[in-house]
Amino acid sequence: MPPMPGVPETSGLADIAMGDGPVYPLNQVLKWADQLLESLELLHNSNPAAVHGSIRPSNLKIGENGTINLVAAHSDENASDADDFAYSPLEQIWEQLDPASQKVIINSFDDQAEADLLAPLDARSDLCSLAASLYHMMTGRKPADALERSIEFLDGNPDPLPRPDSLDHNISAPVAEAIMTALNVKRGERHAS
Repeated sequence: MPPMPGVPETSGLADIAMGDGPVYPLNQVLKWADQLLESLELLHNSNPAAVHGSIRPSNLKIGENGTINLVAAHSDENASDADDFAYSPLEQIWEQLDPASQKVIINSFDDQAEADLLAPLDARSDLCSLAASLYHMMTGRKPADALERSIEFLDGNPDPLPRPDSLDHNISAPVAEAIMTALNVKRGERHAS
């Protein structure tokens, strides 16, 4: 595949201005999603199983041939950075939350959801981060983060994260549903693989 016009070779997606509206053609994002899902499947099914734990646009690189690659996080990058909250599942940012926020959120979870929240990161955590990155690439909008969404749910408000097909009618309902399931705040309600 030839390089995409306007996309520097081996660039990180975070280096590319993401203004209003989709930056990348939907068919390209879906091809990249397939490539990234294959990479994650290999990682998650390795022996021993591994979790990337830092999937966000800055760790997705477009190669010379137009393929996308998942790279390791730089040592100076941290999931607690405000800019990265949008790509991190609740279980990944949990330790950075103040005790009062933790208590309010955990009191709204049943025993299984609490156990899932406090368990180590797993494939569902990576899939949530990937879905957040894909959401941004498809819609041109950074998704509402898990903490903001949790607070809105606790207040009885609707989800502040609009479905991607409501933002771009070219996104099919099944793709939107897969993205929204992977972005569920509760890990047990996400895709297992």
